[in-house]
Amino acid sequence: MPYCPKCDMEFMEGITVCSDCGGPLVESEEAAKALKAQEEQASQQQEWDTDPGATQVDQIEKLGRSYSAIYKKKSQKYEDLKSSASAFIMVGVVLLVFSLLCWLKIINLPMEGVSKLLFQTVLTVMGIGAVAVAASSANAAKGMSSQIEEENQNTAELIGWFTEAFTADAIDQKILEENGELSPEEQSLKRYEYIQDLLTTHKDLPDEAFVESVSEDIYEKMFDN
Repeated sequence: MPYCPKCDMEFMEGITVCSDCGGPLVESEEAAKALKAQEEQASQQQEWDTDPGATQVDQIEKLGRSYSAIYKKKSQKYEDLKSSASAFIMVGVVLLVFSLLCWLKIINLPMEGVSKLLFQTVLTVMGIGAVAVAASSANAAKGMSSQIEEENQNTAELIGWFTEAFTADAIDQKILEENGELSPEEQSLKRYEYIQDLLTTHKDLPDEAFVESVSEDIYEKMFDN
């Protein structure tokens, strides 16, 4: 189904423009993720090219953590869908009320004949379409709400399992054995990569972006604190 890569929202077939940001939609959520990954890489490369004074630490940490931004939590998607439903229902109701007043000739449009009939018909169709999109978004939000707690619980369980199974010292020792002495920035990147590898190896997580997001949370819990 059509998907907005900027707002992370799904739309009904036939819609080509996002109601929130006004940007063009892509054919699917997968295509949106691929597009975001490409834009992220291009942005990162441009930043490096235009900011030679950035420290190596900044560059490596951004490289290691930038992809987690691709993953959008279901709680945020839920709020976006609710906002979209509210916006569309307001537009739909206004259009339908206005078109009804026109059909009842309570409001007389400055046009006659076929043009007037066509204009009122278009208004009515647009109003019905907006209400339909609102209903679709509300239904999607309802389905998403049941997934929020599941996602939060899954994330908490993964972080709990990892911090019980592995320690910061053990990870650093493994990195030292495999790579020797590293600079602080290189060690930071290796830690992040190692966390991802352990999650991928021990847990069946098909969504790479989700792995990136959980790895970010684990890194912060184990090393940033």
